[in-house]
Amino acid sequence: MKSNAAKLQGGAFVVNIRDLGFDKLLGKGRATKKLVITADYASSRAVEAVKEAGGEVSLSKKHSAVKSATAAQASAPRTKQQ
Repeated sequence: MKSNAAKLQGGAFVVNIRDLGFDKLLGKGRATKKLVITADYASSRAVEAVKEAGGEVSLSKKHSAVKSATAAQASAPRTKQQ
């Protein structure tokens, strides 16, 4: 793992997990410090944990659009197939 992977800016630790070789932030564990994390993907539990600690998660625009489209498809009403 890189040293100096997190930089302290404005009272929060700023981390781009892509720079560390990861693309998805998962929610196992606890966030105990204010974090600003950039990732391609993040689980809802991970986002919730970071927000509870006063931080934020920023997803790449490309992947956010895919996630939004997938969520819209999942919430669309289904019709019966005959």
